[in-house]
Amino acid sequence: MTEPQETPSSMVHIFGVLLIIVVGVVVRVIYQAYMLSGSPSSSQWQLGLGLAGGAGVVLLLVFALRRRLRLGAAKGFEPWMITHAYCGVAAGIVLLHHGLFNFAMDLRGILLLLLTLSLLLGILLLILRKQEGATGPSAMTRRLSSLHLLVSIFTGILLVVHVLFDAVVHQ
Repeated sequence: MTEPQETPSSMVHIFGVLLIIVVGVVVRVIYQAYMLSGSPSSSQWQLGLGLAGGAGVVLLLVFALRRRLRLGAAKGFEPWMITHAYCGVAAGIVLLHHGLFNFAMDLRGILLLLLTLSLLLGILLLILRKQEGATGPSAMTRRLSSLHLLVSIFTGILLVVHVLFDAVVHQ
C-alpha cells in the first residue's frame, strides 16, 4: 500500500498556518517588549514593522498581478489564491501592530481601517469561492471581488501618501 501524498493545496495550508503563527508570535513579542514599554528603540521597531508589512503588501501585489495577467496554468490558481490569503493575514498582523491598533480618524487610522476591511473582504471571498467550487463565481462574488480590489487600490494609494508624508516630516 502506498501512503497518501500531500496535495500542493494542503501543503499551502500547512505553510500558511505556520506563517501566521510565527509572524503573530514574533510581532507580538516585539510589540510587548519594545513598543509598549516605551523603549528608546520603539520607533525603530515600529519602522521595521512598517517595512516588513510593506514588503508583505508588495508580495500580495505580485500574487494579484499573476492572477490578473493570467500567468501560469489556470488549474494552479487555487494554491496561489490561498497563498495570497495567508500572506494577506500575515501582513495584516504586522501592519496592525505597526499602527499600534490606533483607528483614529487620521491618515494612519483610516489606513488601518481600510486594511482591516480589505482583509475581511479577502477572507470572505476565499470562503465564498471555496463554497462555489466548479460552478464559477456568482454575481455577488464578482461584486465583492471588485470591492476588495477597489479598497485595496485605495489603501495602496493612501499608503504611498503615508510613506511620502512620513519621509518629508522625519527628514
